[in-house]
Amino acid sequence: MLKRLAQPDARDLFRRDDTAAQQVRDEIRTIESKLLELTDDHDADLITRDQYLRSTARHRASWLSWRNRSRSR
Repeated sequence: MLKRLAQPDARDLFRRDDTAAQQVRDEIRTIESKLLELTDDHDADLITRDQYLRSTARHRASWLSWRNRSRSR
């Protein structure tokens, strides 16, 4: 065992695959970006208040779902 741990690539044995966690973080960032765009669109009168409220509610629910996934890892 000590011989294997002395090999140059031994630290790779302890490295975790972070791919799934990175995907969750990317999805959260995407949703946060969409929420900011919705705010900008509403402020610029490009969408109605009703459209803004419905869209933000949908995106916030999605954000919470992804956030809970990230915390359960």
